Amino acid sequence: MIDACGTEHLNEFVIIHSGGGFNTAHIELDFDSNNNFAGPQNNDININPSPCGLTAGFTGAYSGCPNLIAVGPGVNIPPNAIVVLQTSAGASPNTYNFSNLCGGGQCVFVISSTCVRTGGAFTNGGGNGIRTTQFSIAGGCNQTITYDLQQVPSGNGTYMLPLNGTFGNDGCVAPPASAPPMRPNIDPIPNVTACGSYTLPPVPGTNLTPNAAYFTGPNGSGTKYDPGDVITTTITLYAFDSNGPGCSDQEQFTVTIVPPPTVNQPANQTVCAGQAVTVTFSGSPGATYSWTNDNTAIGLAASGTGNINFTAANPANQEVANITVTPAQGSCQGTPVTFTITVNPAPTVNNPGNQTACAGQPVTVTFSSPSGNPTYSWTNSNPAIGLGASGSGNINFTAASPANPTTGT
Repeated sequence: MIDACGTEHLNEFVIIHSGGGFNTAHIELDFDSNNNFAGPQNNDININPSPCGLTAGFTGAYSGCPNLIAVGPGVNIPPNAIVVLQTSAGASPNTYNFSNLCGGGQCVFVISSTCVRTGGAFTNGGGNGIRTTQFSIAGGCNQTITYDLQQVPSGNGTYMLPLNGTFGNDGCVAPPASAPPMRPNIDPIPNVTACGSYTLPPVPGTNLTPNAAYFTGPNGSGTKYDPGDVITTTITLYAFDSNGPGCSDQEQFTVTIVPPPTVNQPANQTVCAGQAVTVTFSGSPGATYSWTNDNTAIGLAASGTGNINFTAANPANQEVANITVTPAQGSCQGTPVTFTITVNPAPTVNNPGNQTACAGQPVTVTFSSPSGNPTYSWTNSNPAIGLGASGSGNINFTAASPANPTTGT
């Protein structure tokens, strides 16, 4: 700003585009020698012998921007940001309207010389001669600001754009500049309850940088968690993002991890057709249980809840079912376990037929089954025939010699 509004020597400034970013302690401004006069209060800023220093800027000099941020030396400015360097301390309040630069909520950083100038840092037009000011960052990244006094328009608000050497005057508003960064805006994040673990999603919001992440402390402090990290214990987190010092946003929320319920492993069972089958589940207190059955031929439905009670079917052949039971507490499901129920068909025996034998004759009865290999037990209603009252396996005996014909069943 060559011809400042208000008290000119107090209200001049330079708008700096941060490029790849820099530390404010490295800002250097070497005025034209014609503007270094009348005492050390008009010296260069942060360069050459006895320079003026840097201090936090006076944001009250500018209106129309909600996110003007005063910074002093030693602050890291992010890439592609806008810094306003006030060439004198003591700027007048509300001298300029900056709404065209940052009225949408963009972040603009303001830093000031420590010296209160008594003369202008930039000579107005109307005279003769060339004026040259050098801007640099730590001796590098040099920008030369050179203009011919005869080319400078008159009037408060006159500015120069050094990259193309043009002048303009829009009155007491911000000169044209590239768009500064918007303040990050993180959406509110509700508390989360998860079963066993929780995977952090991308930080929700607008105007976020690639560095948006989660932290255990406020303002990007504590342990950092990136989106995609897995949380396994209850924790309070802060979603945080920053576009520079003071140009940040955060949202606090809590992740509550509920341990998944467990179910004790049921034993495998083998039962006969027609037998009552009971399976009682146990595990975490308060857990409920759901189960699935991959073989309904055993007489059990394909799925159900709670303990299992049913009567085994009578299949033609042995049937084996895999039963998978899953514990749950509310919406939190635990790890399923699987066991088997085996149902054997009811055994059958072929009718051996009636026999008539003479006294003293050997008697043999061989049992057989149409399927499987069952064992056999028998009872005899009349031991007088020479056979015991009961036994097992095939029958072999010698017929007795009763006085009269005798029948045993």
